[in-house]
Formats: sequence, C-alpha cells, structure tokens
Amino acid sequence: MSIDGILGGLLGLLGVGISLWYSKKLNQQNQIFQEKIEKQNRDYDLWKKKYDVLVQMISYRYDVRSKEYSAAMNGVTATFYDSKKVIDATKKMYDYLSNTNSDASIANEKLIAIYSAMFEDLGIDQNIDESFLNKVFND
Repeated sequence: MSIDGILGGLLGLLGVGISLWYSKKLNQQNQIFQEKIEKQNRDYDLWKKKYDVLVQMISYRYDVRSKEYSAAMNGVTATFYDSKKVIDATKKMYDYLSNTNSDASIANEKLIAIYSAMFEDLGIDQNIDESFLNKVFND
C-alpha cells in the first residue's frame, strides 16, 4: 500500500466527517427554527382567537343580552386564560352581576374595564379611548 493511498483515504474520511458534522449542525438549526415558527403560529392563533372574542363583544355591546354577546362573554375565560387582568375584570363583573341591586352605569364601567384589559392584553393601545367604548352606534 502506498502512502498516497493512505493519505487519500484519510482525507476522504476527514471530508466525510466534516460533511456529517456540518449536516448535523444544519439539522439542529433547522429544528430550532421549526420550533420557533410553530411557537409563533400558536401564539398568533391564540392572539387571533382573543381578538375575535373582543371584536364580537364590541360589535354586540349594544345588546348585551344577545346570543352573540353572551357567547363572546362566556368565551372570555377560555381565550384569555393567561391574562390575569382580563380574568380579574371578568370576575368582578360576574360578582357585581350576582348582586340583585346592580346599577346599569356601574355594570357598564365594569364592562369597559374588561374591554380595556382585553385591549391591553392584545397589545392594542393606540387610539383606544374609553369614551369610544362608552358609545354605542345603533338606530
């Protein structure tokens, strides 16, 4: 066996080793990237569900006894489960409504507190004024 053959074989093995190491490194980076993308998608899906609940509540606030508003209000605890502020505001509203002598203006203030907490949780804070949340546009 010649020295050239041995040297060529060693260089070939070195090349294979480098290729395997580089391939493994790229695969690890790809897995990290895929996990990051999946997390972003899950986060966006949750944000979108929360946003849809907020939009439904705001859209039907003129009739808080409607099926649509009730469905959205009941969905708050499931979609905003990770927002202490929203859950606390919702609990305060439920506690207040369990009082038989509830006042409509105080109930409205508690709803606005829920809306404000939802906007904050969603990161929507530009051009949000509580006076808009007090107004209802209907016939």
